[in-house]
Amino acid sequence: TLTEIYHFLRLLYVKLGVQYCPNCEARIEPQDFDAIAARILRDYRGRHIGLLAPLVVARKGVYTDLAKWAKAKGFGHLRVDGAFLPTDRFPRLDRYVEHDIELPIADLTVDPAGESQLRDALRQALDLGKGIVMVAAPLDGLRSAADNGDAQGYEAAAAALETRLFSTKRACPSCGTSFPEPDPRMFSFNSKIGWCPDCIGTGVRLPYVPKLDPKNRADEDSSTDAIGHLAEKLADQLAAQAAAATSEKTAPGISPEATTVVDEPCPACDGRRLNPSALAVRLLDLSIAELTAMPVDDCLRWLRQLGFSGREQEIARDVLTEIRSRLEFLAAVGLGYLTLDRAAPTLSGGEAQRIRLAAQLGSNLQGVCYVLDEPTIGLHPHDNRILLDTLEALREKGNTLLVVEHDEDTIRRADHVIDIGPGAGRLGGRIIATGRHDELAKHPDSLTGRFLANPLPHPLVPPRPVPATGADSASIAEGRPSSPTVAIASTEGAGATSAWLSLRGAHLHNLRHVNARIPLRRMTVVTGVSGSGKSTLARDVLLANVAALVHARNQRRPLPKPAGVDAIEGWEGITRVLEVDQTPIGKTPRSCPATYVGFWDAIRRLFADTSEARIRGWGPGRFSFNTAGGRCEACAGQGQQTIEMSFLPDVKVLCDVCRGSRFNRETLAVLLRGKSIGDVLAMDVDEALAFFAAHPAIARPLQLLQDVGLGYLTLGQPSPTLSGGEAQRIKLVTELAKVRIDGAGDGDDDPRVLRARAKALAAGRRLPPPPQTLYVLDEPTVGLHMADVEKLIRVLHRLVDAGNTLVVVEHNLDIWAEADWIVDLGPEGGAGGGRIVAAGPPAELAARGVTHTARALAGFLGTR
Repeated sequence: TLTEIYHFLRLLYVKLGVQYCPNCEARIEPQDFDAIAARILRDYRGRHIGLLAPLVVARKGVYTDLAKWAKAKGFGHLRVDGAFLPTDRFPRLDRYVEHDIELPIADLTVDPAGESQLRDALRQALDLGKGIVMVAAPLDGLRSAADNGDAQGYEAAAAALETRLFSTKRACPSCGTSFPEPDPRMFSFNSKIGWCPDCIGTGVRLPYVPKLDPKNRADEDSSTDAIGHLAEKLADQLAAQAAAATSEKTAPGISPEATTVVDEPCPACDGRRLNPSALAVRLLDLSIAELTAMPVDDCLRWLRQLGFSGREQEIARDVLTEIRSRLEFLAAVGLGYLTLDRAAPTLSGGEAQRIRLAAQLGSNLQGVCYVLDEPTIGLHPHDNRILLDTLEALREKGNTLLVVEHDEDTIRRADHVIDIGPGAGRLGGRIIATGRHDELAKHPDSLTGRFLANPLPHPLVPPRPVPATGADSASIAEGRPSSPTVAIASTEGAGATSAWLSLRGAHLHNLRHVNARIPLRRMTVVTGVSGSGKSTLARDVLLANVAALVHARNQRRPLPKPAGVDAIEGWEGITRVLEVDQTPIGKTPRSCPATYVGFWDAIRRLFADTSEARIRGWGPGRFSFNTAGGRCEACAGQGQQTIEMSFLPDVKVLCDVCRGSRFNRETLAVLLRGKSIGDVLAMDVDEALAFFAAHPAIARPLQLLQDVGLGYLTLGQPSPTLSGGEAQRIKLVTELAKVRIDGAGDGDDDPRVLRARAKALAAGRRLPPPPQTLYVLDEPTVGLHMADVEKLIRVLHRLVDAGNTLVVVEHNLDIWAEADWIVDLGPEGGAGGGRIVAAGPPAELAARGVTHTARALAGFLGTR
């Protein structure tokens, strides 16, 4: 629907689809007048029925002119949304609600003696209903209520009528069921005409099915649109609840998105969203649901083979052209592996952006200025070149493209580059250089130009050797199992741990029972083209399962059965599992870098130790903006106030009492070396590092924030205003602050630790293995400049040097070159992926040069 492909497919199925009976599987055919009359005589013999001509089906409007026309023809009533309304005092209908209107032609008792009367009324109803007649029965209760003047009874009897359609154009030759004329809305899961009534078009089992208001009253939140939105909310809530339930079973620190959440499909439509009548319309033996379940590439091949002749060819020509062009553009931006019915919320940010880009490509507009924010996110270098060709095609059509991007290839292919800097935050905001990339490379003040002229050399640190596996390269590349004694180090002895983390038979989503090996205490990068199964392997299989196993062991619970994989081996030495993703670190302005990293408590204690605070008897709690006492009560310590706007989004403005400092006047009067607690919150990291240089507990995390390129952030910057890349690097700093590297405060220097270790060895006890965390990072370089990527690489190396294991899903070539081990999935995306096509150190992969990753890596290392 995002690319309008589905709209054209609906039109194609309406015009050229062949309708079948959903019950009998028989092809729907026209039936003559005599067949309808005979069926009514047989099925309704002896019953009091009404014949109605459908005039309006699910259309919005007031329809006063229709009532005037009916009155002029001598008809006293119209049946509107199930209620009989008089034509002489016809009320004004709600123009924004869909209405069904039928014209009552006759009411009679079906009897062979009155066949001629039935035939006359039936002929008139079919004529006014354009080949369709509606039979309503029983009318006895309606007649009785009308004779007795019982208004409530009349209304109840009208609502209780059972109706049945008969059509001269579309009927099942087997069971005689008639069907209405196909309508594009019949194939829409956003319309009550097409959606599955059990799941309201969501495709998942709902806790309850919202019901439409039988009178379609707009003021009751039960119109078609309201019901559809409610069903979507219910489906989203189910997904969130399932994610939360799954995350509770895994280790703390695992986000709900890191676990595999499978919605239970609707049992009525089997997740296909449409009702049986819509699914029974086929084009060359395929329903519209089966067609949209195809990947883009397969659908494109199928449509290219599609052939029509004569009148059908004239009908299909323009529609097929529109569909094919949009599919070709989706394939051109590297999304050929996506199925057309893929739910939009499950798309990554990069995929969603490229889908919108493909929709623009298909529009053939000229003279448009397109603004793209990092379109290369989530793209393998192989796909990146295809995307850049696509952008150039947009330019050649006469359009202007303004691209915010850090990717080196994109910068080099740009016609004009604007470099903003020289630093970030208060150090930035100036245009440093403009021109082509070679002009930037010569500019002395351009940081971007410096990296273009002198790219980052690799490796930044000496390569770490990986434990020998003894497995040949072919078996690694093909994902074949090797001998357990070779692939996994011996685990004999109480404290022995494996040198490899092994996944056996991973088969979730498009993974084809692959066997993957991850060296422990090393940095492993998972690569592959878009849709090859990288995130499935790293997050849904490795992260979710190892987290569940470690959590169960730490809680002394039975180990859960692995999901999506046959077996996991070598995880026993891992003590903690954490995903460092780009989700926000906090949802309210009370959360900020200082509180998240954890050094704000130390700052509060410093202020509490000042003589002024001691005289007043204030402790650290006085300097908290999360509790009453010292904070500004006007904004509850948030530094800003929210103004609710009618008909508009809420507006946040600076607190007019504390002016954003978060604290009241008395608290701000306490100074530490001339700075109040509000002044400290307003400091950026670089300034605060110099201010707190004499306090290691504060200076160390500040130094780490500076090391990852976040020196421009203020200590009190609200978490919701941080970008995904900034949030991810703050999480990395939080983890780095917990590890001890190169003897900096290392417990090994503590004499008590040394004595305890010597005593344990003397007693013949095996020492426990050092703590080890498994970190999983999904594209940590998103939004990072080349200079920041260098800082990130050094942080990742520090985590590995501390004895941790890193698994990084990444497309950045600088990260590839720094990996100790690469697992390459492919060879293509979607159904063409799911296999491990290569595995090994970067230099070894580049030397082979047989995969997309290997070729890109070989070219990259050749220039470094």
